[in-house]
Amino acid sequence: MIPSSDPVLAHASGMSLPELLRHLEAQRACAIQLIENQNRLLAGCLPSSGQGPQASPPTLAVAAPSALPTRPRSTGKVVSLFDYAKPGHGQPVQPQPDTSAPPTETRTPDYAIFLESDLNPDHPHQAVVESLINAYSADEAMAFKRKQIGDAIFLSSSRKGFFFHKCHAGMLFSPCYVGAMEDYADTLGELKTYAAEKELQVNLMAQEMHVQALKAQGFSTTPMGIWQTINPIAEFTLEGQAMRRLRYLVNKYQKLGQCRTVEYVAGTVPETDQAICAIVDLWFVLKEKTPPLLIDFKDKILTGRIPKVHRIFLTYRDAQLDNVLVFSRDNLNDGYLMDLEFYAKDVPLGSTEFALTEIIELFKQEGRRSISLGATLGTELFEHENGAKEVYDTLLQLKTAGYQDGDANAQYKNKYRPITTPYYIARPHGSGRRKLNELIFLFGS
Repeated sequence: MIPSSDPVLAHASGMSLPELLRHLEAQRACAIQLIENQNRLLAGCLPSSGQGPQASPPTLAVAAPSALPTRPRSTGKVVSLFDYAKPGHGQPVQPQPDTSAPPTETRTPDYAIFLESDLNPDHPHQAVVESLINAYSADEAMAFKRKQIGDAIFLSSSRKGFFFHKCHAGMLFSPCYVGAMEDYADTLGELKTYAAEKELQVNLMAQEMHVQALKAQGFSTTPMGIWQTINPIAEFTLEGQAMRRLRYLVNKYQKLGQCRTVEYVAGTVPETDQAICAIVDLWFVLKEKTPPLLIDFKDKILTGRIPKVHRIFLTYRDAQLDNVLVFSRDNLNDGYLMDLEFYAKDVPLGSTEFALTEIIELFKQEGRRSISLGATLGTELFEHENGAKEVYDTLLQLKTAGYQDGDANAQYKNKYRPITTPYYIARPHGSGRRKLNELIFLFGS
């Protein structure tokens, strides 16, 4: 039975068989023509495949845009144009939800790396670095010694902290951090990312306050010496049994003549500049070494180019210059670091003790809070719970051989009864002896 609901077949139901066949053949030809026209129309709407010139679509009577079928969302498969002639494709196709995971966007942190010597008023990071130094530079940050082993700056993307550092022999070495404590961990994480990209092993010198953050980020922390500070200096005195040894040395020196300690600005008196350099040369002979940083120091003395963050004190016995002490600003603790000291082999006992006690009294009058005696390497070594055994063993061997034995220097500083805390070298756990020799060479330089 032919269903009467089909208007085409219902109309053809009264025809003879030949007439019916001719009618159906005509309907089939019309259908094929309609599909071909629709395919050409759609081909003109689809983007070019980029393979050769495209033929101009034929001029057709195009329906309003709203009547055109919507091209389905591409799924990476070839879609036959004949699919549009299937039932249901006469209406705009609703796009199917994309269940695939969105691409992960990787953003490189916008930290900045540049040389300290590049900073100038036109440098884009001059203002932020200066601000961080004024607020957070601690005793080691402004030291002459630091500039030799960390002359570059790694500034965090937040601009809230930076590491002084140097890259050497596949190693990124940092002597200190400048910034708020709460930003140390984030800045350290970015430093690790940068070092990993450059295939550099990170090694850092660190004080006690940084040990937990270093441990949390996979670093070993091995004691390599001590850090000593007189704080608060307002309570410093030569009185009492504990200060007996220091008091004896100061009094002994004072009896040798008219002794005085004065502050001096480099470049003021050429003869005085020459006398300072002569003391430095005598120190070279005494220590049997000529560190490059002190050659630079002499040049800055003779040319009057000592930055204002450094203060120079000269101690005279009558007309004789006996020692030169250089202090560097410690903004974080509102004080100064005893950075450099120079004297000759035959200097009288007690000259540097006299000088330092005089300088402490001056800083008291200025209202300063602390004086740092700095780091002493190769003393009070011990096996730390988060330490690296190979680093401890190496430091102990150097100490035993006399290459890095700081016991005498620590004993000298202990006379001032300072606060003493461990000083650490931090390396990635599992480093073994890799880059350890390079690290020791860097210390030795």
